[in-house]
Amino acid sequence: MHWADPADHPGFGRGFEGSKVTEIMKLMSETKCSPAVRNYVPNQALYVMQNQHGLIKVGRSLDPELRRRALEYSEECSISLVLVRPNEGHREEEVHLQLGEHRVAGEWFDCTPQARRAIEAALAPDQCVAWPCTLDRAGAKAWLEGFWERQDTAHIQREISRAYSRLRDMNEPGWVWDGVLWDLHWLMETGIRPSGSVERDANGAVVQRTWVEGQELMVPRFTAERAAAMTLWPEGDRPAEFPGSVVDCCKAAIEARRARWRNRMGLRRAGSKPIASGSRQSS
Repeated sequence: MHWADPADHPGFGRGFEGSKVTEIMKLMSETKCSPAVRNYVPNQALYVMQNQHGLIKVGRSLDPELRRRALEYSEECSISLVLVRPNEGHREEEVHLQLGEHRVAGEWFDCTPQARRAIEAALAPDQCVAWPCTLDRAGAKAWLEGFWERQDTAHIQREISRAYSRLRDMNEPGWVWDGVLWDLHWLMETGIRPSGSVERDANGAVVQRTWVEGQELMVPRFTAERAAAMTLWPEGDRPAEFPGSVVDCCKAAIEARRARWRNRMGLRRAGSKPIASGSRQSS
């Protein structure tokens, strides 16, 4: 369930930004430590930001101002930089734990007087912090709904990108490719990767079964049967016939379906490069 009201959110964790560095990777391999330590990048600043609806973000970055501008784009709202604590990025996890009762989503926290006092006590006990925005409860509720929609879309996009990238090596028929194509088809149609199983029938042929909405289905042999490959095309884009190989038909169909999915989801960023046509031909 996605909570819409900041006051109702129990809080959700997230990953940590920043690339791995050699010394930290060495430390991670030699010791048992928390995710914050494993992902810590030296010299990061701890920052406090506030969006136009009043919600507060506490995070870390090597360049907080650059991070602020990136967040304005990705989170689709105006964001102000409230406080920066240089070289204190390692305190992020500690501060997040202290503010746990005020968390509304990811690294975003409520803007109640209690939440602001808790942040000030943790990060600026001797300062008078100027908060640029007051809490707009209705605006924050609407923004959080959009936040979760963007998170869901990003998750589906990552799943599709992982499966999609595997098809670059698809140059001949195979049951493995049939399974990847099936996953992509359902991910782009429903946002869900179906569960399934692989086994051999009495004749030794590989059979893939999958379950969609409680119904058991057989995975079509997309890469070996032209009729099955044609079903991968989205309605309205399916050609009367495809002149190339069955494998190339599958690739072209997925390209068309992916373009349709991106348009439907309103994705704004350029995608990965198209799948190159295979050098081997199959009929």
